[in-house]
Amino acid sequence: MSAGQVESALHSCHLPWEHRAEGKESLFRHFEFSDFTSAFGVMTVVGQVAEEMGHHPDWYNVYNQVKVNLNTHDVQGITQKDFALAMVMEHVASQTAIELSQLSVTHPLWPQQQEILVKAINAHL
Repeated sequence: MSAGQVESALHSCHLPWEHRAEGKESLFRHFEFSDFTSAFGVMTVVGQVAEEMGHHPDWYNVYNQVKVNLNTHDVQGITQKDFALAMVMEHVASQTAIELSQLSVTHPLWPQQQEILVKAINAHL
């Protein structure tokens, strides 16, 4: 995705993520939770969903803070997979259920994975 496409997608998806273009291009987000248990709980749920997606975040946790960088390693840039995982993280962090239509990502595996992801997310909320 070009820088313009990334910025446009962040805006249209209403995602409070930052586009970082220096070095390894990524989507970045700093989450702050009430305590370590909440932060680790979100990481646990997102980790399970990320494993099902086959798309894993680069993240760092200290106490109630979680810093996340998302990029698609095999293309060395940002793809729709990163936006899908960012949306998943927002929903899990805010403890809101996610609708299947909100995971509209164009990827050959998504028709099979979307329903699995929605069930996995909602089962943990």
